[in-house]
Amino acid sequence: MPVWALGGRIYRNEALRIHSFEVPREWAAVPQVSYPGVLLLAKNAQGARLLLAQQWVVPGTTALTLAAAARTLLLQQGFADPKILPESEERVRVEAARPGGKLLQSYIVDGDAAFVMTLFTSVDHQTSALKAFDEAVRSLKIGLTTGKQEN
Repeated sequence: MPVWALGGRIYRNEALRIHSFEVPREWAAVPQVSYPGVLLLAKNAQGARLLLAQQWVVPGTTALTLAAAARTLLLQQGFADPKILPESEERVRVEAARPGGKLLQSYIVDGDAAFVMTLFTSVDHQTSALKAFDEAVRSLKIGLTTGKQEN
């Protein structure tokens, strides 16, 4: 069961192996329509959106495999030349843009659990939103309670 702490900024969901995730300062978690896999949605005053989602995957699925599949979908949605940037074996970043907006995603795999954090922001406000995205990605602590913990 999800738990919120620190005035609604720290999210935990041990059933999904999320030990902690911190919503960036100046951002607020907002109610969202229930959609399979969506754990939380946060927005800032400039209208940027940050989404955290989880899905179960076949063990052995890599973040790179998930990012490559997402790249195809992003192209179909009108994003120009999405870039896949591996950060580690378990973590891959995707960057894409379309007129007026920038999208960043971080794919993280922990055994049979995959997490994706997505940011969409306007070009006008991307500097502060991109910084907040990086902070949010660093704040996500996941992993099996008896195994290694991803930072």
